Amino acid sequence: MYSGRLSLVGDLLQGLFKEAYSLHKGLMELLVKINLEDTASEVSDIVRVIHSLQGVKYQSLVEDRLRHTDIAFSLCEDLYTSVQNCLELAQQIQQAGLQEVVHCPEYKLFQKSTKMCRFFANTLVHYTKEFKTCLAKSCCRFLRLYLQIHCKFPPSVCAPSVPSALSEELRVAVLVPMDAMLTQLLSFRPFAESVLDPNHQCSTELRLLLVNVLGKLSSQPEEVLWLWSDGSQFSEETPRWSVFEAVYRCTCMLERAVLVWLPGVMLRGQAQGRVSLHQHHFASLKRSLLATVLQAETQTAVLATDVWCFLAQYDTAELSFHHVLLLAHLIRSCPGEGYQLFHLALLLRRVLFLMTPKQQVAFVEHFPPAQEENLCVLRHTLLRGLCAEARMQVEKEVLSMASVVLQEWQNNSYKMEEIPRLNRILGCVLMLMGGSNLQAECVISSVKIISQLWSCMSSNQVIRFHIHIMDPLYIKWP
Repeated sequence: MYSGRLSLVGDLLQGLFKEAYSLHKGLMELLVKINLEDTASEVSDIVRVIHSLQGVKYQSLVEDRLRHTDIAFSLCEDLYTSVQNCLELAQQIQQAGLQEVVHCPEYKLFQKSTKMCRFFANTLVHYTKEFKTCLAKSCCRFLRLYLQIHCKFPPSVCAPSVPSALSEELRVAVLVPMDAMLTQLLSFRPFAESVLDPNHQCSTELRLLLVNVLGKLSSQPEEVLWLWSDGSQFSEETPRWSVFEAVYRCTCMLERAVLVWLPGVMLRGQAQGRVSLHQHHFASLKRSLLATVLQAETQTAVLATDVWCFLAQYDTAELSFHHVLLLAHLIRSCPGEGYQLFHLALLLRRVLFLMTPKQQVAFVEHFPPAQEENLCVLRHTLLRGLCAEARMQVEKEVLSMASVVLQEWQNNSYKMEEIPRLNRILGCVLMLMGGSNLQAECVISSVKIISQLWSCMSSNQVIRFHIHIMDPLYIKWP
């Protein structure tokens, strides 16, 4: 079990036992001679004395005499070897195709090996907890162990194929203590320097470690947060990135080319299936981003929009198109003008620009300008961001709709209650005229609409706009 390494600490443990026994004997003799009353204060005094004995000189003796680097290295090697043995046994069970796995000899051997893994992992956790300050030279080995262990489990693409039940049993025995060990080492500067070393070669396991660190920092003290988020500030410090810079720079091309699949969740009675890593976290991520877009702070909403557009590269074409349709429906349901409408319109313009020409045409077909309820959506689109086919379709339908609305308003004797409807369609015409590379037919149709409006204006209104009439753009119009 101890791989012949008990001799490293045997003599020291024997000496400590003798000293502890002598101390225990002397303490008992002292307690016999002292007359104690059964009161809470005196019991508390005795307990305080006993606890204070934990800080005597023997603790410093242990810290100085133990060969911490050798012990930590041995524990890491033993743990990794035991995990490899367990996985080999699990693969043998899978290759044999045994139906009654629980009763086969290989499974009993697998259970024994799993217990050894749990023993070594828990020993390593307790050892790092007690002697963390003495383990600065072992941090690189701890990091390598973490990466080696996680390389053997999903979602790593290097994880061996083993039965899911055996993989889960081994995961509980090993990864749970490893996570506790990571939490203990967060406040240890040498470990942070090892993880954030700029010379690291990027891998999926390192990215997983960095993401786990980010998830734990919110519950850590402020000095731990600064340790991981600041990076090295001075030339005499050991070079290290901030954890955020390390995440952005740790790009794994294999992970982006080959999807990492995770177990899905059962939903509405449907069978459990496998989903990609992005889809696994997609729902909560996009809900958070959308909530940020809808809040009142514009600068934060713009940042959330940037993140949304960056993540769009990991979405499928169908999923991106579905998001655009949802945003358009949200804009159409916004009551009046407000910061929510402004932020949603900003996001819609950005994601429309990222769509393919085929998707843009399909979007215009889903929200045709011929339907008045869609005008609020089209008014917030960026026309030059659309492909030529979609742009021509919008121009044609908007101008045709504007002519119809204007004619109906004139036929109804210019009723005031129809002014809001006219303003909505004229806002879309203004959006068209603000674009570039307008078609000649579009300019002619716009001039006809404006010419019809002149007859409805009073003389005072004509005088107010006489400067605009002399503009060269107006002079060119027939």
